[in-house]
Amino acid sequence: MRTIALLLALLWTGFACGQDEKIHKKLTPEQAEELLKKLDIDFKKADSKLPGTAFYDFKRKGFEVRFYLFEGKDIMLDTILPKMPIERVNEWNVRAKFSRACLHKNPKGEYVTLESNLDLVGGVSDGALKQFFATFDDEIKAFTQFLAESVAEDIVFRPVTADKLEAILKGIGIDAKKQSLKEGAGEAYDFEADGLKLRLVNFGGKDLMIDAHFKKTSLEDINRYNLEKKFIRAVSYNIAGKEYTALESNLDCEAGTAVGILRTFLIGFVDDAKTFAKYVESKQ
Repeated sequence: MRTIALLLALLWTGFACGQDEKIHKKLTPEQAEELLKKLDIDFKKADSKLPGTAFYDFKRKGFEVRFYLFEGKDIMLDTILPKMPIERVNEWNVRAKFSRACLHKNPKGEYVTLESNLDLVGGVSDGALKQFFATFDDEIKAFTQFLAESVAEDIVFRPVTADKLEAILKGIGIDAKKQSLKEGAGEAYDFEADGLKLRLVNFGGKDLMIDAHFKKTSLEDINRYNLEKKFIRAVSYNIAGKEYTALESNLDCEAGTAVGILRTFLIGFVDDAKTFAKYVESKQ
């Protein structure tokens, strides 16, 4: 009985502590400004021509950040960053949890924004509001590192180490199963993309090969396909009586390569494999 009473007392204490936190289902401009002050944010209210919308500009971790209040029902934080390829913008969104990156265009040119929203309609506590700002700080830090990787993507390196290749795979949203080749010849990575099973092999950091297997196709159809392509090859195999068609591509890395080259090689092959899958089906 004493144990049960103690547990009930602890539960009541936790519940009572939670009662100190106010739940917000809407924020007035005055409440938003009070929140910023509590967070020690030195802000400047910006002009807004949109009805029911308020903007607040401030500096955070060396970045210019804008806080948006949309009719008191939801809030947003964003910061403007240098432009980057739209493929890299998408890569960030693949890995992101609490933010999104968007590529914008205006008369002055292109730029990227890092954004995060919070819906207040269902109710948000004081702590959640504070955490919203802290989480955006973390997202800015992570995106800064991501930008640094983008700048370095054209730097030539060799060999292609397993760590480097695995980081690139992860960056484009590929979750691969790794296995070592015999006699230390390299590593193989099996993964799925758009319903297709693919294998990427790294031969000692000097040569990469990626392939996908399909139903047996006539040599005439294979040759016809190869006549129209440049960077890939279709091949007919008969391994121990098992016949199939493979789509393959190799990349010579011995003289050096770069992150951007490897990324294009991988993404391009996935697109080629999807096209070839349709071609094979049309010939059945």
